[in-house]
Amino acid sequence: MYKKNNGFTLIELLAVIVIIGILSVYAIPQVVGLLNRSRNRMYISDATKLVSMAERKVTASDLEIEKPDNNNCIVISLSYLDVSDLDSPPNQGSYLEDGSFVVVKNNKGVYEYSVMLVEKTKKASYIGLNLTKSDKLHTNKSYSFIKSFNQSDINSIRNNITNENKTNIKKYINENLGSTYINNVENIYS
Repeated sequence: MYKKNNGFTLIELLAVIVIIGILSVYAIPQVVGLLNRSRNRMYISDATKLVSMAERKVTASDLEIEKPDNNNCIVISLSYLDVSDLDSPPNQGSYLEDGSFVVVKNNKGVYEYSVMLVEKTKKASYIGLNLTKSDKLHTNKSYSFIKSFNQSDINSIRNNITNENKTNIKKYINENLGSTYINNVENIYS
Protein backbone atom coordinates (compact mmCIF):
# COMPACT_ATOMS: atom_id res chain seq x y z
CA MET A 1 0.00 0.00 0.00
CA TYR A 2 1.24 3.46 -0.92
CA LYS A 3 1.48 6.21 1.75
CA LYS A 4 1.24 9.82 0.63
CA ASN A 5 4.12 11.96 1.98
CA ASN A 6 2.84 15.24 3.45
CA GLY A 7 6.21 17.08 3.44
CA PHE A 8 7.20 20.16 1.50
CA THR A 9 8.64 19.97 -1.97
CA LEU A 10 11.96 21.52 -2.83
CA ILE A 11 10.24 24.21 -4.89
CA GLU A 12 7.97 25.16 -2.00
CA LEU A 13 10.99 25.48 0.33
CA LEU A 14 12.88 27.59 -2.20
CA ALA A 15 9.86 29.87 -2.63
CA VAL A 16 9.67 30.43 1.13
CA ILE A 17 13.41 31.18 1.30
CA VAL A 18 13.13 33.69 -1.56
CA ILE A 19 10.17 35.42 0.13
CA ILE A 20 12.04 35.61 3.45
CA GLY A 21 15.08 37.01 1.62
CA ILE A 22 13.00 39.70 -0.09
CA LEU A 23 11.33 40.68 3.18
CA SER A 24 14.68 40.86 5.00
CA VAL A 25 16.11 43.18 2.33
CA TYR A 26 13.44 45.70 3.31
CA ALA A 27 13.12 44.91 7.02
CA ILE A 28 16.79 44.89 8.11
CA PRO A 29 17.52 48.51 7.09
CA GLN A 30 14.32 49.60 8.82
CA VAL A 31 15.35 47.86 12.06
CA VAL A 32 18.89 49.28 11.88
CA GLY A 33 17.49 52.77 11.29
CA LEU A 34 15.13 52.37 14.24
CA LEU A 35 18.03 51.35 16.49
CA ASN A 36 20.14 54.33 15.34
CA ARG A 37 17.27 56.76 15.96
CA SER A 38 16.83 55.27 19.41
CA ARG A 39 20.52 55.77 20.22
CA ASN A 40 20.40 59.33 18.94
CA ARG A 41 17.37 60.03 21.13
CA MET A 42 19.40 58.84 24.11
CA TYR A 43 22.21 61.31 23.31
CA ILE A 44 19.68 64.14 23.05
CA SER A 45 17.99 63.07 26.29
CA ASP A 46 21.30 62.80 28.17
CA ALA A 47 22.44 66.18 26.81
CA THR A 48 19.19 67.72 28.03
CA LYS A 49 19.79 66.20 31.48
CA LEU A 50 23.34 67.58 31.49
CA VAL A 51 22.05 71.08 30.70
CA SER A 52 19.53 70.77 33.55
CA MET A 53 22.30 69.78 35.97
CA ALA A 54 24.40 72.76 34.92
CA GLU A 55 21.41 75.06 35.17
CA ARG A 56 20.79 73.92 38.76
CA LYS A 57 24.45 74.57 39.63
CA VAL A 58 24.38 78.06 38.11
CA THR A 59 21.07 79.13 39.61
CA ALA A 60 21.75 77.69 43.07
CA SER A 61 22.00 80.30 45.77
CA ASP A 62 25.44 79.18 46.93
CA LEU A 63 28.54 80.83 45.51
CA GLU A 64 30.08 77.63 44.19
CA ILE A 65 29.95 78.89 40.59
CA GLU A 66 30.66 82.48 39.59
CA LYS A 67 28.21 83.69 37.00
CA PRO A 68 29.73 85.14 33.82
CA ASP A 69 29.59 88.80 32.79
CA ASN A 70 27.58 89.93 29.77
CA ASN A 71 28.61 88.20 26.49
CA ASN A 72 31.07 86.02 28.37
CA CYS A 73 30.70 82.42 29.44
CA ILE A 74 31.78 79.75 31.84
CA VAL A 75 32.43 76.13 30.94
CA ILE A 76 31.32 73.32 33.24
CA SER A 77 32.78 69.90 32.44
CA LEU A 78 30.97 66.63 32.96
CA SER A 79 33.42 65.71 35.73
CA TYR A 80 32.28 68.74 37.76
CA LEU A 81 28.62 67.72 37.73
CA ASP A 82 26.83 64.85 39.47
CA VAL A 83 26.25 62.60 36.49
CA SER A 84 24.79 59.51 38.13
CA ASP A 85 21.81 59.77 35.77
CA LEU A 86 24.11 59.38 32.77
CA ASP A 87 25.58 55.98 33.59
CA SER A 88 24.45 54.05 30.50
CA PRO A 89 25.42 55.74 27.21
CA PRO A 90 23.73 54.48 24.02
CA ASN A 91 26.69 52.44 22.73
CA GLN A 92 27.60 50.84 26.11
CA GLY A 93 30.77 52.89 26.38
CA SER A 94 31.37 55.78 28.77
CA TYR A 95 30.91 59.53 28.50
CA LEU A 96 34.15 61.51 28.50
CA GLU A 97 34.24 63.50 31.70
CA ASP A 98 36.90 65.85 30.36
CA GLY A 99 35.55 65.98 26.80
CA SER A 100 31.89 66.66 27.54
CA PHE A 101 30.80 70.02 28.89
CA VAL A 102 28.17 72.74 29.15
CA VAL A 103 28.79 76.33 28.07
CA VAL A 104 26.85 78.93 30.08
CA LYS A 105 26.66 82.32 28.37
CA ASN A 106 25.32 85.50 29.92
CA ASN A 107 23.25 87.25 27.27
CA LYS A 108 22.16 90.51 28.92
CA GLY A 109 21.22 88.79 32.17
CA VAL A 110 19.66 85.71 30.53
CA TYR A 111 21.72 82.54 30.70
CA GLU A 112 22.02 80.52 27.50
CA TYR A 113 23.19 76.93 27.66
CA SER A 114 25.04 74.90 25.06
CA VAL A 115 26.19 71.32 25.46
CA MET A 116 28.72 68.87 24.07
CA LEU A 117 28.40 65.22 25.05
CA VAL A 118 30.88 62.62 23.78
CA GLU A 119 30.91 58.89 24.37
CA LYS A 120 33.93 56.64 23.99
CA THR A 121 32.45 53.41 22.68
CA LYS A 122 33.67 49.91 23.43
CA LYS A 123 35.28 49.92 19.98
CA ALA A 124 37.39 52.93 21.05
CA SER A 125 35.61 55.28 18.67
CA TYR A 126 34.00 58.55 19.72
CA ILE A 127 30.43 59.53 19.00
CA GLY A 128 28.07 62.03 20.52
CA LEU A 129 26.47 65.43 20.35
CA ASN A 130 28.61 68.18 18.86
CA LEU A 131 28.51 71.52 20.67
CA THR A 132 24.88 72.63 20.31
CA LYS A 133 22.68 75.32 21.83
CA SER A 134 20.20 73.74 24.21
CA ASP A 135 17.17 75.26 22.47
CA LYS A 136 18.10 73.29 19.34
CA LEU A 137 17.90 69.99 21.22
CA HIS A 138 14.12 70.06 20.98
CA THR A 139 13.83 70.52 17.23
CA ASN A 140 13.50 68.06 14.36
CA LYS A 141 17.08 68.88 13.34
CA SER A 142 18.60 67.87 16.69
CA TYR A 143 19.77 64.52 15.28
CA SER A 144 21.94 66.34 12.76
CA PHE A 145 24.23 67.38 15.64
CA ILE A 146 25.12 63.75 16.43
CA LYS A 147 28.47 62.91 14.89
CA SER A 148 31.60 60.82 15.10
CA PHE A 149 34.71 62.52 16.40
CA ASN A 150 38.29 61.73 15.48
CA GLN A 151 40.99 61.13 18.06
CA SER A 152 42.82 64.43 17.46
CA ASP A 153 39.64 66.49 18.01
CA ILE A 154 38.96 64.68 21.26
CA ASN A 155 42.55 65.05 22.48
CA SER A 156 42.45 68.78 21.75
CA ILE A 157 39.16 69.30 23.59
CA ARG A 158 40.26 67.22 26.57
CA ASN A 159 43.61 69.02 26.87
CA ASN A 160 41.97 72.43 26.65
CA ILE A 161 39.43 71.58 29.36
CA THR A 162 41.95 69.88 31.66
CA ASN A 163 44.57 72.62 31.29
CA GLU A 164 41.95 75.37 31.38
CA ASN A 165 43.13 76.83 28.09
CA LYS A 166 40.51 79.57 27.80
CA THR A 167 41.76 80.93 24.48
CA ASN A 168 41.42 77.62 22.66
CA ILE A 169 38.06 76.85 24.26
CA LYS A 170 36.79 80.29 23.23
CA LYS A 171 37.93 79.59 19.68
CA TYR A 172 36.20 76.18 19.68
CA ILE A 173 32.94 77.65 21.04
CA ASN A 174 32.90 80.47 18.50
CA GLU A 175 33.69 78.06 15.64
CA ASN A 176 30.71 75.90 16.54
CA LEU A 177 28.14 78.43 17.77
CA GLY A 178 28.93 81.55 15.76
CA SER A 179 32.09 83.55 15.14
CA THR A 180 31.25 86.14 17.82
CA TYR A 181 29.08 84.03 20.13
CA ILE A 182 31.17 84.89 23.21
CA ASN A 183 33.80 87.48 24.08
CA ASN A 184 35.68 85.50 26.74
CA VAL A 185 35.68 82.32 28.78
CA GLU A 186 35.77 83.53 32.39
CA ASN A 187 36.13 80.23 34.17
CA ILE A 188 36.38 76.49 33.51
CA TYR A 189 34.97 74.14 36.12
CA SER A 190 36.56 70.74 35.65
